[in-house]
Amino acid sequence: MNKFLIIWLFVLPFSLAANRRGCSFPVMWFGEYFQVEYANPLRTLWVTNRTITEKGECVWNSGSQYVLKSEDSGQTCWRCLSIYRKHHNVLQYKESDCEYASQFSSESDLCNHIPGDGTMYSMFRRNAGATACPLKGPHMFTYAKGGTGQPCLDPKSYMDTCHDNTRMKLHYQACHDVKSSQSITEDWKCIASWVEGSHTYFVGELMEDFHLGDQGRFRCFVHDKDYKDGIVRMGVSVSATCNGLPSPTQGDKVFTMERVLGSDEKCLYPLWLLESHHTWQGISGRQRIHINTGHRSLRIVTESQDFQSQSEEHLICQSILPGETDKEQHTPVMNINRLTILDDHVSHGGSEYQKAIYVNSPSDITYETGKSGNLITINTANFGYQQQQKKLPYLQDNQQQRPGRDRLSLQQHHPASLMEPQVVKIVQHVKSGCESGYICSQFTRLGHNLMSLESGAMSKDPKIACRDHYFSNPKKAMYIAGSEAIACPLNGRYTFMLEQSRKPAFLEEKCSGSRKVQLSSGCGATHLRFECDRPGQANNVTQLNFQCHAHWTSNQESHLVVSLADNIGYYCLTYTENGMSLVAGDCQTDRPVQYRFSSTGPCIQALSATRSSAARSYTWTNTKIIFIFSSLFFYIFHQ
Repeated sequence: MNKFLIIWLFVLPFSLAANRRGCSFPVMWFGEYFQVEYANPLRTLWVTNRTITEKGECVWNSGSQYVLKSEDSGQTCWRCLSIYRKHHNVLQYKESDCEYASQFSSESDLCNHIPGDGTMYSMFRRNAGATACPLKGPHMFTYAKGGTGQPCLDPKSYMDTCHDNTRMKLHYQACHDVKSSQSITEDWKCIASWVEGSHTYFVGELMEDFHLGDQGRFRCFVHDKDYKDGIVRMGVSVSATCNGLPSPTQGDKVFTMERVLGSDEKCLYPLWLLESHHTWQGISGRQRIHINTGHRSLRIVTESQDFQSQSEEHLICQSILPGETDKEQHTPVMNINRLTILDDHVSHGGSEYQKAIYVNSPSDITYETGKSGNLITINTANFGYQQQQKKLPYLQDNQQQRPGRDRLSLQQHHPASLMEPQVVKIVQHVKSGCESGYICSQFTRLGHNLMSLESGAMSKDPKIACRDHYFSNPKKAMYIAGSEAIACPLNGRYTFMLEQSRKPAFLEEKCSGSRKVQLSSGCGATHLRFECDRPGQANNVTQLNFQCHAHWTSNQESHLVVSLADNIGYYCLTYTENGMSLVAGDCQTDRPVQYRFSSTGPCIQALSATRSSAARSYTWTNTKIIFIFSSLFFYIFHQ
């Protein structure tokens, strides 16, 4: 036997023992791993300080190379592993055979026995935490089996990532001319990603229970690092390894992913959505919309029935559908908060002249001016888009008291948002958790602080989201911006009678046993009051004070959004010449009449205003009479 070999066999155990103390694996590698070659659940791979299950104990290392001592058929052997940490959750390695001491001359010589074209094994960490998916959605894609199979081109499939971008959903569509295609959905959790050259790799863990266990749960994906004309190619491994997946054109399935882009012009929500507030509250009280800065996205928050939890939907403006330009769309909506009265003479002879604004409707506004309480009604429906000044006759009883004053000017400032259509149909990309797609929504401006929103069913293709199949029966809801009060319409006092053919309505629940319900409204007040007579009870009168928030007229129906103190949400008061209804939640057209009502007189405030001069005159006269009689009695008494 060669004397050098004898010396080596004698020295090797001592050399390896000396290196053993310094040989250990990095702490970040520690944990439990899955490797497809050890798919038996009883053969889990563990990486500890000095050992790797099934591989042995570390006795030497240099850089990425580790020599591990093991046993083969009862005899001690050594193998070299060249280990690469691709991600916190993924280790890959190549290895030599487990060789006896006589088969290699040194540790580095043993590591040189690793074949250059040897298999690159993949170890995936079990129970790994999620990481960001490198390929963000949404994408439309086509796919083919095995890379050489017939591609499924029509209909296109859909891919998107979840809101936190740690999960990816592949919605496969079946093509009638491709036998291997099927309509299924795969939900993948991304647990690792890394870049190699011009390709990006990532490992996905299937979120569904799979009958093949871990072997069917893990897959390796590879895709082009960069897009070319909005297209990126992707491939997926046939088993739970990255071996045999050198490029996106190879794999069990290959994909052509097309990024979904919006319309040619930048898609923005209407400016009027942000004119009053960034947040719109649902009339029902359970939902609110927040418009994000930039006009490109919004968030819808929905409260649960018990208001103990909530869900969020995130929407992005995808494209605006071209619509017909009609008069209804472009009629300016009166913003009462932007009205200013131009009055050259606010005072005369040291006396201030009071002014009050009574809002009957967005196109019917009454102004009270001057000492005598003259009422001037102005119809603003014909105001143009540009800033205009409308001069109106000034009506007054005593022209001599205010010389040189015979005109009143009203100015309406129209913001840029009034130049936009008031009815807009938009395709939006919507995402809630891991559910996503495209919905068609129609935004209709009903007033400066009120809108309705109609949304169709979700589609996976933005091009068909507004077709009848998805938008034939849209969900409807109303939203109000801010909680500011407006002057209530319905100037006057009214008495109500319940329609006998109708079920008991809201007022009957609040005014049980009442024989008569009266309403007082208008005259500039921001509240309207219902009064119920309840005979036989200690408190025989019940009052319900509603605050008015928005008002509009459509199809000869007037709608008033009101709120009740200590109640969540809003109520809708709908009235015509034939009757009235009062319900909680959204306003609806053609709602059955609940009450018949009749006018019993003008509003008290208006009477007080128009007769204020006479009241002051009457009070002054009484004062003079009392003074005269007091003086007379004083004179007689002292005679």
